[in-house]
Amino acid sequence: MSTENLYQKEALEKYLELSRSIETSMMLTNLGSKPVDSIPMTPKRINDNGSILFFSKSTSDHNKNIENDPDTQLIFSDVKSKEFLSVYGTTTISKDPILIEELYGNPG
Repeated sequence: MSTENLYQKEALEKYLELSRSIETSMMLTNLGSKPVDSIPMTPKRINDNGSILFFSKSTSDHNKNIENDPDTQLIFSDVKSKEFLSVYGTTTISKDPILIEELYGNPG
């Protein structure tokens, strides 16, 4: 495991490399609870600025959790390559019909 601290551009590049190469992450919500809620999620798109877009059912428990507290953690893990990434951030829910139409038929 690398313990090297990366900054700015290098950190973003490494983050994009890992998040784009590992197909599925575990999304953790309701971080103040024990146990936290987790669900496997496959990104529909990872933008160059690092934002990640997922699809989920609007009535899902994790969407309810995000509405109550947007703090979210994503854990990416590729056991074969021994590459791991943990990302903590804020999640927003979008119901933008244009974005949904654009990504819905896109396999990723």
